[in-house]
Amino acid sequence: MTSSQRKLLNTAQSKYEFRTCPTNGSRSPCPALNSLANHGFISRDGKNLAFMELVHAMVLVYNLTYPLAFLLAIVGFVTCGHISLSRPPRTTTPKMEPSGFLRRSLSVVLRPINTPFFFYPRLVLDLSSLSSRGKLKITHDAAFVHPDSIPSVTPDVILLEDLLQYASQRRHESFGDSEGGLSYIDIAKFHARRVKNAPRPLSSIHQQISLGECALTWEALRGYQCHSGSDAHDRRTYSLKGGLDGVIPVSRLRQWFGEERLPDGWWDDEGVRPHAPIGIIEARLLADLMGKIASEN
Repeated sequence: MTSSQRKLLNTAQSKYEFRTCPTNGSRSPCPALNSLANHGFISRDGKNLAFMELVHAMVLVYNLTYPLAFLLAIVGFVTCGHISLSRPPRTTTPKMEPSGFLRRSLSVVLRPINTPFFFYPRLVLDLSSLSSRGKLKITHDAAFVHPDSIPSVTPDVILLEDLLQYASQRRHESFGDSEGGLSYIDIAKFHARRVKNAPRPLSSIHQQISLGECALTWEALRGYQCHSGSDAHDRRTYSLKGGLDGVIPVSRLRQWFGEERLPDGWWDDEGVRPHAPIGIIEARLLADLMGKIASEN
C-alpha cells in the first residue's frame, strides 16, 4: 500500500467502519463488492455506482492492478449496468466573458451544462443487478455460498455452513490442529463438487467466470503467509519455492462469505490484504491451474 493510500485510511477510519446493508440498500452475489459497500469504499447503498468509483475501490482495497480492475468493472457494467440521467458536478471554473461573437455563441451553448436543470446520461450499476441470470450475465450456478437457478444477493445459510465445514476438515502442517482452512487445491476441489451438484452444466463462459472467482478468492484472502520473501511467489509459473503454500483460515472465510466484511487484520503491515498487486496474467494462470485440478476430481 502506498503512503497516500495509508494516509487516506488513517485519516478516515470512521468512514470505513463496517456497517450492515441499509434497509433500502442494494447488494450483489459477490462478497468482494458487498464488502466494499459495507465498509463505505463505494456508496453504502450500492446504487448508481460510477465506473471509476468501483475501479478505484478495487485497486485500493484488494490491490488489483488497474487493467484487472478495469476488466472486471467493464464486464459488470456492460452486462448489468443501466443508463441514469445525472446532473453534472458543480465546478469552480470562472465564467467565460461573453465578449466577441464566438465567445457569446459558446456561452449560449454551454450555459445549460452549468445549470441545475441540465441532466446528462451516464452508465451506472446497482449491485443487485449483478444477480440477474442469463447466458450473457455474470451470475452462474455453482457459486460458493449462493443457491443455484435463482437470483440471490445474500449468502445461503446451508451453503455457507457447508463451505465452512468443508474448510474446517482440512488440516495442514502450517496450521497444525487449529481451525483448518482452504488451500488453493481445496478451493478447486470444492468448486468441482459444486459444479457436479449443479442442476445443469455450466456454459463455457460461466465456467471461466467461476474459475476466475476461485482464483481471486485465493489471491484476496490468503494473506501475507505466501509472501515470505521476494522470490517466494513466482507469478509467472505458480511453481517455484512454495508460492502457493498456506491456507485461508475458517474464521476468515466466515467473515468474508458470511458477514461480507473485510477480515480482521486486513490493513496490518503483514495482514490479509494482498501484499503484491494482482494482475490479469497471474489471475488467469491460477484460474487455469484450478480448472485443471477441478477437472481431475
